[in-house]
Amino acid sequence: ALKSLAWAQIGTFRGAKGSEAFELARTAAKAALAAKPGLPRAHGAMAYIHMIVDWDLAAAEEALRGAAQNTRSSPNMLANIRAGQGRTDDAIRLQEQAVASDPAFGVFRRNLASRLAMRGQLEGAERELRKAIELQPQASGIRYELAIVLLLRGQPEAAWEQAQLESSGVFRDLAIALAQAARGNGAEADAALEVLVESHGEGFPFRIAGVYAYRKEPDKVFEWLERAYILHDPRLISLLADPLLRPYQADPRFGELCRKMRLPVPK
Repeated sequence: ALKSLAWAQIGTFRGAKGSEAFELARTAAKAALAAKPGLPRAHGAMAYIHMIVDWDLAAAEEALRGAAQNTRSSPNMLANIRAGQGRTDDAIRLQEQAVASDPAFGVFRRNLASRLAMRGQLEGAERELRKAIELQPQASGIRYELAIVLLLRGQPEAAWEQAQLESSGVFRDLAIALAQAARGNGAEADAALEVLVESHGEGFPFRIAGVYAYRKEPDKVFEWLERAYILHDPRLISLLADPLLRPYQADPRFGELCRKMRLPVPK
């Protein structure tokens, strides 16, 4: 089960290029379940694979039910499923349970912040992210998430500061592209976007769609979302849970993509 979870995390870090790692994760999870059918971590690993690889939230929830007992990560996993279904309030409630079960685990707080940001509770989201940074200062991606929240709160310079503190890689490049777009220098913003696309366009098209969303370029948003669909970017399952994409939910193209992914169409 631990091997499956490890491969699944490697696949997630690789984004749309993670298919080989995800299949290794699936094989390991199946082997663990064959050896011990009620193993909670193996069921959790299968739930994660169903959600992020298969884009099958019903199968993910069914996998969680198959566990002989709950683990500390069960509310977190179910919160991810509810967020993917667009059920933000349920996701917040479950994520708060996850945080209460392990207050020192930064990932749970980061996930709670994402749900709060989707609901527009930006002060609470910022508080959770700053606590996550305090707990896990070297973890990648948290300052990127904080930069998004700060941008949504109308604080571009604070977002820029967090972008520069993010560790090198895709999250730093994403945060810089977003922050530069907010700071009003078109040439620098375009240059940062060019770096992002050239470096990460094949692996993280869904995240790039979010940058175009912040830049208010709807045609580019849906071009990159379609690319995420074609390349099977695992993060596309977060379509209904991304605050940067929320302003585009009324666009008919958004509903069309939801239907292709068997997700609820926002009303």
